[in-house]
Amino acid sequence: MSAPLPSALRARFQRYLEEGLSGRAAAARLKLSPATGARWRHQIQTTGRADP
Repeated sequence: MSAPLPSALRARFQRYLEEGLSGRAAAARLKLSPATGARWRHQIQTTGRADP
């Protein structure tokens, strides 16, 4: 299994969501897969944070 992506990348993703981007658009901006964006968006919505 690969290591989790850096917390700084997750924080930038969360900032993009707070600015109004969708999970897919934020993932594309950070060159992540749409599936990763969906997982992170769901985690942020449920826990309020994007920690690994």
